[in-house]
Amino acid sequence: MTDHIESLAKGLIGEPAIFLGLVACMGLLLARVRLMRVLSGTIKVMVGVVLLQLGASAAGVALSNLAVLVQDRFQVIGYIPHNEAVTALVQINYGREVAITVVVGVIVHLLIARFTPIKYVFLSGHHVLFMAAVGVAVVLPAQIGWWQYLLCGSVLGVSMSLSPALIQRYVKQVTGDEKVAVAHFNSVGYFLAGCLSTALFKSPKRKYLFPNIVRKLEPLMQDHLVVICAFSFLLFFTAAFFSVGTGSNDLFAGQPFFIFAVVQSLWFTAGMYSILIGVRMMVAEIVPAYEGVSAKWIKGSIPAIDAPVLFPFAPLAAIVGFLVSFGIGVLTMFAMMTLQYTIIIPGIIPHFFSSGTVGVIAFRLRGAKALFFVCAVHGLLLSLLPLLLVPYLADLGYTRTTFADTDLQLIGILLGWLIQ
Repeated sequence: MTDHIESLAKGLIGEPAIFLGLVACMGLLLARVRLMRVLSGTIKVMVGVVLLQLGASAAGVALSNLAVLVQDRFQVIGYIPHNEAVTALVQINYGREVAITVVVGVIVHLLIARFTPIKYVFLSGHHVLFMAAVGVAVVLPAQIGWWQYLLCGSVLGVSMSLSPALIQRYVKQVTGDEKVAVAHFNSVGYFLAGCLSTALFKSPKRKYLFPNIVRKLEPLMQDHLVVICAFSFLLFFTAAFFSVGTGSNDLFAGQPFFIFAVVQSLWFTAGMYSILIGVRMMVAEIVPAYEGVSAKWIKGSIPAIDAPVLFPFAPLAAIVGFLVSFGIGVLTMFAMMTLQYTIIIPGIIPHFFSSGTVGVIAFRLRGAKALFFVCAVHGLLLSLLPLLLVPYLADLGYTRTTFADTDLQLIGILLGWLIQ
């Protein structure tokens, strides 16, 4: 039985394209549209998700190369927050337990959506696995008995319901409506971004402008593709320039560091473009398809989708938010090295996706000043919270990795504290 549950969790929940495709298909069938419309909508949703994944993969490869440059240049050894890596380790050790937790959590979540006013349905399958892995990794080593599954599953289900609800008012201000919510376990970070932006900054007269230094480039900056490519080239060029003569030369594959920077910035830009196109395609189809599910099963429910759903509303702000947050992460790493403390090496992927989304929220709410300040705070948060979580993951061994996003870290810390 548990083998079948594990297979279901990995094959369905663990494959976002299939999972969201099935949701779209069921919604369109319940809406009683024509068969060709069902087929078209289902395929477009799945292709949109795959485009998002391809874009994330392309951008991730480039960012991983950037991480190698940083580590080789400064010869840093420490913990790298990376959700996918640590979740894989948890599944190797506790695969069946993670699968059972996922099933229990999804049931609890759907019951909450069906019978309470919290009507968000969490559709980001990989984050479901991340949160399940956090609970299992922290709770199971304590060997507290069979009800550990109920505890972990309940925490997962409640988190899936509360996470989108916590930040929906800010998401609504970004998107202009309530057709979609955000399903990403960094909701505490997004909530903090919204609170700080609205509390500390007034709405600027020209709300979405950056400072004077870049206003002359404003016509050019309307072309997000060009701006993203330029920003990413400067980032890779700087990292490659200072890495010449280190162990990173093998990464250049015989190319001049200048050419390496150009290629990596193009990969990153192409990845971002694919993400934006995939999000638009997915949302355009999943929202009308989901109305069928909402009308028949969970009336009034709102689909919650992964954080890049906000990127198209301010792509440049997402890139600037990432750069600010990552810069703070690097500075914090140096401070830890100076203090000879446990070192958290900034994880490129969480700084990009989580802080990029923080940048979009802050920028759309209160403009560029709020973006710089809030993303700096968020970068510091991503650098310090892992220090508190690492001791509770000791049972996984000397892994050199940990969970990255605020919700995962805080839930892990809270569960670890309660268990101990």
